[in-house]
Amino acid sequence: SYHAMEPSVAPSPDALGLSAAASSEASQPFGREELQQDVEGCVGHFSLNGCCVVHDVLSREVCKTLADYVDAKLDESRRFVQDAGFDEASYVGEIFGKLRCRENRWDVKVPMESPVMEAMSCLGASLGSLLTRLVGDDALLIELS
Repeated sequence: SYHAMEPSVAPSPDALGLSAAASSEASQPFGREELQQDVEGCVGHFSLNGCCVVHDVLSREVCKTLADYVDAKLDESRRFVQDAGFDEASYVGEIFGKLRCRENRWDVKVPMESPVMEAMSCLGASLGSLLTRLVGDDALLIELS
């Protein structure tokens, strides 16, 4: 399941897949307001390093609501699979994707309902100008993990 990261804690370089040499520069976080004031600086950072950490994109409340929603959907999905007599380790269908590491992670498909829509709206408001600059204004979001 998804669990919110404390807004004041940046992911470790290892979590970002960065080498030690690149980690210091590449993992320098941007604040949401800093990003909105200097989109080109963040675009340059992303282009140079291939990643960008932006703090405070979602509030603690939105993270908590979304995490609770996803956890509830995961529990509901696991119960459905179990009640139907399917093997959870190999079941793929409308509610689970093809992820093959279910002892550590589930690929649960979550509908675009209120908590997800609210989080996506916050994401768009915070990162929209950066994403538009990086991928264009006609790009489509197909999957978000």
